[in-house]
Amino acid sequence: MKTFRLILLVLLCSSYFSVAYCQVVGKAVGAGAKTAVKAGVRSAIKAEAKTAARSVVKQDVKQGVKAAAKQSAKDAAKKALVAETKSASKSFAKKSALEVAEKTVVTSAVKKEIAVGAEKSIAKQSVQNGVKKESAVLAEKTAQNEFKQGTFSSLRNSSKSPKPFKPQETYIKEINGKPMVEGSSKTISYANPMSAKTKKPRTPNTGGKWSGEKGSSDFVRDPNKKIEITGEGEKTIEQAAKDYGMNPNDIRVSYKNGYPDFENVVDPGTKTGKPLKCNIEEGIDKYINPNDPKKRTALHDNVYERLAEQQGVSVDEIKVFKGDGAAVERLMSKWNCSEQEVLNRCGNPKNIKRVLHESEDCKTVVLVPEIYHKGLAHDGGISVVAETMK
Repeated sequence: MKTFRLILLVLLCSSYFSVAYCQVVGKAVGAGAKTAVKAGVRSAIKAEAKTAARSVVKQDVKQGVKAAAKQSAKDAAKKALVAETKSASKSFAKKSALEVAEKTVVTSAVKKEIAVGAEKSIAKQSVQNGVKKESAVLAEKTAQNEFKQGTFSSLRNSSKSPKPFKPQETYIKEINGKPMVEGSSKTISYANPMSAKTKKPRTPNTGGKWSGEKGSSDFVRDPNKKIEITGEGEKTIEQAAKDYGMNPNDIRVSYKNGYPDFENVVDPGTKTGKPLKCNIEEGIDKYINPNDPKKRTALHDNVYERLAEQQGVSVDEIKVFKGDGAAVERLMSKWNCSEQEVLNRCGNPKNIKRVLHESEDCKTVVLVPEIYHKGLAHDGGISVVAETMK
């Protein structure tokens, strides 16, 4: 019985301990399970978080890549547009440059062809005329230098003797060895050529001012005074002076006893700075038609010959120095050169227009620039002779 009780007690204890153990084990298992669950949950949450984070990062990366790609595409498009624009501009510029170059080449070619043709023509003409370019250039330089020195020795033809200066005998006859104009009862006293003149000489009242007494001082021309220059039209004194390289304020003429002294005005084309002149000892009246004293063709032809002989050049060269356009054309054809070359060779590079003035002594003839002579009230040798011939 005791054994049974002991066995029962043992069984009961075993059961109790088994239950306790089970409970302990159950609690342990439950705690482990709970821990495992928590760990699983945490692991699951962590995995899900990682997955979500990766998804977000992946999404951000994708969006970033897309944005970057989009921006890169925009930048690339802009660069391509700029490059295309530059290329188009360069292409247009190149095309324009090529067109201009082509036109220039064509124009140059045409000009060259014309120039070559002209050169050939000139060369041919030069050969025909026996004028070589080198000798022409040398002659031009020599002529300019010698004109400045007051001589044209290099152009003088020494084989030709001076032409005699014969008066127009038709208008002259001798009475007791003294010259007298036909149809006139008066003769000119060359000691006092104005002895037969009774009229008071003309002097200017406008177009300038006197430096002193009227008719016996300098008349300073107004720079704004307009005058008619041969072949150039109307110009002011100032404009004409500047064209000729002269000072407009120095355009003045000295008067003595009512007559102008053109012999001492400034002429930039001569060595002395004074006008060319010649002296006709027999008197200018011998070359003037008494029926029309103001027609001076014979007198002027004689003066041109005298000046040409004096300077050792041709009459046409003197006329070019005077500013005669017809003489320029004749020498252009003769020398086969340009207008400016003719002017240079004849000592008149600025083409100053000059005019012949007969002084009141009835012997001196001056080749004076028109800027002093034109539009200036004055008398001279022609008025003296004209009154004498009445």
